[in-house]
Amino acid sequence: MASALNLSQDAFADLLATNQRALIAVIDGETVDHQQTIAGTADFEEDFAEVAQHLEPDQPRYIIYNAASASSTGPSYVFILFVPDIAKVRAKMLYASSATALKRQLLGGAAGNGIGTVQTIFWTELGEVSREGWEAHIAHEALEAPLTQEEQSLRSVREREADQSGTALRKSHVKGLDGSSSTGIGGGVLTGSATASGGSIVGMKFGSDATAALEELGESSDGATIVLVIDVGTETVHVGSASNAQLSEHDFAKDSAQFTVYKPKGANSNTDVVVFYTCPPATKVKERMVYATNFKSVRMHVASALHVKEVEKTYEGSSGVDVLGEYEEDEKRLRLQQESSSGSEKRPEVAKAPRFSRPKAPGRLRREAQ
Repeated sequence: MASALNLSQDAFADLLATNQRALIAVIDGETVDHQQTIAGTADFEEDFAEVAQHLEPDQPRYIIYNAASASSTGPSYVFILFVPDIAKVRAKMLYASSATALKRQLLGGAAGNGIGTVQTIFWTELGEVSREGWEAHIAHEALEAPLTQEEQSLRSVREREADQSGTALRKSHVKGLDGSSSTGIGGGVLTGSATASGGSIVGMKFGSDATAALEELGESSDGATIVLVIDVGTETVHVGSASNAQLSEHDFAKDSAQFTVYKPKGANSNTDVVVFYTCPPATKVKERMVYATNFKSVRMHVASALHVKEVEKTYEGSSGVDVLGEYEEDEKRLRLQQESSSGSEKRPEVAKAPRFSRPKAPGRLRREAQ
């Protein structure tokens, strides 16, 4: 690790006191040295191109950048860790391990230089050191932070409690074809649709054909397969296809996402219904996002149409082969467990073998003989 700092104090002071735009630092041996100072112009976003001219596409560098615009009241520093993907592994590790110490000593205010808190950017391609790269960074910073696994679990619990409490109907941001948010199962937005637990469903619009097909499936004992697809343009769920034949991998599309609702022939109840969600690699990005975010609401709508509390059997995968293989393995395991359980109840009781009797000591045998 580079343990010493050998930045030019004059160069760093100029960056603080004047309108100079950036300072580029390089690790040389065991020290961090000043490589270049960029004067810049009034347009700080355009000056990224000037900085990029002093960088190599395969060489890591530190960049201390003044992102203050002409209307800013003072400097606004950004610490950029530029570590290209194509750089050597040792160089990547060296710059990454030394970055925190450099930022703390020079930019964190610990040395009394008055810079204070700064933004940190990690860039891995030379093309990112540009106006477009900066705008992409700002857009990313504006996004809502992703939830941790614990936060996601907590949100799921709260949503389930809200659904089970039977509270007032919730509004959805999804609009109907007429521009209004409607409610109800038959052809309406899932918002406010009643569930078996007495709550409500939030999701996208269900076509009347999809709702009717699901209700018919619930009343049938012959088994059937219903493929549900989302019309991304109108944000509506429709029936893609329906069949009474045995479910196979040919029922799953290879280039688009879909929801497949399957009820095995001779199923004892609607709790045996299975919902598959498949999203092949060839699926378009927007379509992938729409299907993924609505999988839960579709499951809830299926459960409501079948008059069950929830769909207990759900599978996700990239192809029909994946989800069917997992489903068939689970069904096979369940049958074996049931057979084992029923067999253990009928198995006759086996007579216990006599216990082993330890031989008596020779002295005891002679005494008993006398």
